[in-house]
Amino acid sequence: MPGEHPTLSETDLSDAIAAKNYPSWTLYIQVMTDEQAKLCPFNAFDMTKIFSHKLYPLHRVGKLILNENPTNHVSQIEQAAFTPANLPPGIDVSSDQILRMRISAYIDAQQRRLGPNSRLIPINNPETNPNFRK
Repeated sequence: MPGEHPTLSETDLSDAIAAKNYPSWTLYIQVMTDEQAKLCPFNAFDMTKIFSHKLYPLHRVGKLILNENPTNHVSQIEQAAFTPANLPPGIDVSSDQILRMRISAYIDAQQRRLGPNSRLIPINNPETNPNFRK
């Protein structure tokens, strides 16, 4: 199908949002303390391991809902810069070397792609956008 319609997924997503069939994803995390990581029978930072849901239950932390299509593709899509370094207060980066390398690589790639002021672009700086939460 992609050979006949290379933007099929993008069109399908856009059409679903326009029809108010908002796609959504729920985010869950598993939490482990430093002490639990030290006592873990395997390397807790090995990304190939799966943690027991009994020992480390899933905690729902949020839901991502795509509820509107972009109105300006360049400023809302092409200039967006995501990084695993953006963490809420109280959450810290683990000692996983691959994660730490990704953080460095993302920042470098974004600066090369968007320029040294990539953090000042409105889509990457929520403080410049109105926030109506109280």
